Amino acid sequence: PLFKSSDASHFIQFADFVAFSLLRNENPVATTKIDVEKSFEQLNKILNKWACITDPKGKGIIRK
Repeated sequence: PLFKSSDASHFIQFADFVAFSLLRNENPVATTKIDVEKSFEQLNKILNKWACITDPKGKGIIRK
């Protein structure tokens, strides 16, 4: 793990964004002011769907 403030690294900010948008895509909250749950769908073009070909949603996400 890399314990570093996200404001010190654009890479960590992007990783935080991807993780949070995936969380909201999987578990939407009706009270969000922005449509962050739709943000993950914008990444569809660059997802490595071969990472987990058994993902039932076809996104390549490894689920437990």
